[in-house]
Amino acid sequence: MSPKIIIIGQCKYSPATRKLYKADGKVKILARIVADLLELFISKPNYYFSLQELESRIWPDKAIEQASVARWISTLRKELGETSELIYIENKRSEGYRLVATIKEPSIFKLKYFQVILTIGLVLSPVYVSYLKYTAPNLTETPKTLTTLIGQELDGAYHNGLLVFSHKPKGSHYWNLYAKDKGSDRSFALTNNNFQNRRAVFSPDGQKIAFQQKGQGKCEIIVADINREAMSLENETFVYDCKFDVVSVSITWKDDNMLILAMREQLQGVFGIYTLDLNSSELVNIITPPAGGQGDYYVSYSQKVNKLVYFRNIGFAKTEIWMYDPLFSKSDLIASVPDVLFTVAWVKGDKELVFRTGKGKVGKLDYITKSPIQNILSVNYPIYWLFSIDNDSYGYVHGNLRVRDIVKAKIGGEVESIASSSHDYLPVYAEAVETLAFVSKRSGNPQVWLLEPNGELNQLTNLLDDAQISHLAISDDGSKVVFATDAKIHIINNTGDYLFSSDGDVIYKNPVFSKDGNAIYYAINYDGTWRIESRNLNNLSSPVTLTEGHIIRACEGHDCLYFLHHQGTQLYKLENSVITDTGINLGEIQSTNQFHVSGDVIYYVEKKDGELLLNKYIMSTKIKHQLTTVPSRHFSFDAHNNLFYTIITREGEIFLEQARVPQKP
Repeated sequence: MSPKIIIIGQCKYSPATRKLYKADGKVKILARIVADLLELFISKPNYYFSLQELESRIWPDKAIEQASVARWISTLRKELGETSELIYIENKRSEGYRLVATIKEPSIFKLKYFQVILTIGLVLSPVYVSYLKYTAPNLTETPKTLTTLIGQELDGAYHNGLLVFSHKPKGSHYWNLYAKDKGSDRSFALTNNNFQNRRAVFSPDGQKIAFQQKGQGKCEIIVADINREAMSLENETFVYDCKFDVVSVSITWKDDNMLILAMREQLQGVFGIYTLDLNSSELVNIITPPAGGQGDYYVSYSQKVNKLVYFRNIGFAKTEIWMYDPLFSKSDLIASVPDVLFTVAWVKGDKELVFRTGKGKVGKLDYITKSPIQNILSVNYPIYWLFSIDNDSYGYVHGNLRVRDIVKAKIGGEVESIASSSHDYLPVYAEAVETLAFVSKRSGNPQVWLLEPNGELNQLTNLLDDAQISHLAISDDGSKVVFATDAKIHIINNTGDYLFSSDGDVIYKNPVFSKDGNAIYYAINYDGTWRIESRNLNNLSSPVTLTEGHIIRACEGHDCLYFLHHQGTQLYKLENSVITDTGINLGEIQSTNQFHVSGDVIYYVEKKDGELLLNKYIMSTKIKHQLTTVPSRHFSFDAHNNLFYTIITREGEIFLEQARVPQKP
């Protein structure tokens, strides 16, 4: 029987969960191939594995180039934290690779600290609340199931042992508030109605909660007393009409008589910050964001330090964290994060903040010293709403709000699931060789995968951390794949070898191959203007600017392509340096894989009466046909077989979990 925890140098590893506990306190779930390599090395410490032996042991049914083996080993070294002074894996020419780090099993009695993990999980299985005691880390105890809620959970507010959260049962469309005492096995419904009851927050004395209730054309903020003995709400009072059913409001308490709200008063407006006096109902705007972005959309107030933290959206996937001092009516920028943030948790006497720093990452910030953000948690699933538990602990929501699977469908026929894991998306199809490329999180982080005609699945990339793959294309012969990540583009062959990666500070988007496979087209942003460039695959160092534009599809011929301007809806054709209007308006197209061109026909998706419709437009006759409803705007088309590939979205796993803030060394 394999040990539950193995100490490898300065790291610890759990084979059962593929979790690697690093020397800096971070936890990472290793990709399957990386984990297989590590476990193979662990099985024979100090033994040299030749490249041929590694290929046969890790990839027994696949031919793989030696350069790819070397890249996977390089990835393992990075995960272990190898440096020039700290060697984990040694390689010797003509002999191979061996693990030289010390390996041993830890004693279960040597606990460095006590950590409580509170998991309130839900999806298609019971929710788990787990209390684990472990040695940073020591997974020697089995989680204990305390609740049996089935569905999804969000938000989270905690006060003196009582947790209030939003729960949506499986099959329901409505979120209701629930409460659970830390010492109880049961969760109790606080609301039971056909509205969305969300974002509950405790008053400073813990006797009341405020929450948002919306739906059926209304949006209201409710304040109610919470009876901890009866586990019920009493004296529910309407305190503010937030006007729009579609607008979410962030709520926090300044004191027992005043709320602070982040909201927008007009549907197309930006979020501002207001105080709401519960005695006089007076609403006062205290912070108005500058132009640009969505405004100030989240607030959290600390009574301990009398400070307000708020989030300011300044553009796509970028958030500024500000702190407001009500005594001096002054705001200071304390951090900027290249991601979308949801909430923050106050810890360490409310002198430190804990917040999401990436899709599966949590960071800690000492806002007084403004020291660099310290990453304290790294997992391979999304993390959303964080909330305060106590001085040393925080809670958060983790899991997939939605799970996307790839399906193949015939126009007007059956739908067949062809790629279903935890998260598959961005399908692109090479019709000539019947090969599908797509992005998946089935091995951990988002990676590019190939589905061959014989059903064989191959992972082409091994991207680290949370690199987000935003655009994907495959050449018609299936020999090359191009994708965009972190505003750059990369070209690889069908075995995963890199042929090209862009550099510089400019933003690249929407890459596609020419029909003959000899060039790529892509959009690039220079000084705020989107232009379309091409690169010949035989001379990738020399880009050629073709025209202004943003979204591209190739057509037959030299430098022949269809394109849309940035934020435009009209489709144009560029051929032999001549631009013509096709006469078709594609509507809300945001990326290349939202329309497809086959000869004289354009396939695209439009939204009508709440449904997504796949349309066929014949350019020569200017006639449009509605083909079928589809679950997503993103698709790839196989015109020869009258098939299309798209994604379906279903509810995923969402958990509430409690974690402990690491102590300073």
